[in-house]
Amino acid sequence: MGFPNQTPVSLYTSGAYAPSRGVRDMRAYLNPRRLTIAMWDQAFLLRHQPGESFADWDRVLEETIERGYNTLRIDPMPQCIDLSDPDRELTWQDNEGPYMPWCWQRKITCPAGRWLLEFLQKAIQRGLWLILSAWWFTGSRMPATTVVPRNTMEGAELWAKMLRALKMEVGLEHIVYVDFANEMPFFFPGFLQSLRGLEHDTGFQGYAIVNEYSAEAKQWLRENLEKPLAALQSEFPALRFTHSIHGDPRWLSVGLSAFD
Repeated sequence: MGFPNQTPVSLYTSGAYAPSRGVRDMRAYLNPRRLTIAMWDQAFLLRHQPGESFADWDRVLEETIERGYNTLRIDPMPQCIDLSDPDRELTWQDNEGPYMPWCWQRKITCPAGRWLLEFLQKAIQRGLWLILSAWWFTGSRMPATTVVPRNTMEGAELWAKMLRALKMEVGLEHIVYVDFANEMPFFFPGFLQSLRGLEHDTGFQGYAIVNEYSAEAKQWLRENLEKPLAALQSEFPALRFTHSIHGDPRWLSVGLSAFD
């Protein structure tokens, strides 16, 4: 599969790719034209404690803009945050892991829904763009409210519930796109295990790629990746949806068409 060559913006605006020459450049139709992305996953919310890295959102956001970023990629955790009850306090247990620049570091109890809305309002007021990306963490360290979707359509229902609430509370205009599941196939509950059942191997030997997806696996992937996107696109036509697919060139042969 070939990939299009990158074209400098200077050529588009004044040279061989200028509109007057009749060459269509998709960047003319994008808003914003370019993204400079800070990926904050769950840390923006779960490290909003005194003394932690996101304790002062105003300062963090101002410094982010000073550094030239215009977009925040965050996980609003649709599997556990219910914005119909934003003041309910949720608890994340200490993850007992080494220091990492993502996730959370110690036990936290907070009104997560209210904090999420407050953070989004501050970001939007500053003109920042948003990418919403779900990592779908579950397990004993997550809040008791955490829902484990049995399939991607149940995941789409959780996304839809959250997006309806966000539309009412802060609007959807600043959302560049929604990443249904971060780094498919690794984090959505049960997805990798189901794929392994069809493939009889993971396709990986260390970091080397082996085999191609079988016809059965390709059909399963198309159904389980495209149907939830189609459902969300139907309800939220002004938004763009995708899955961030990770690390396996075999994806290129699956023939996915519903991604925005």
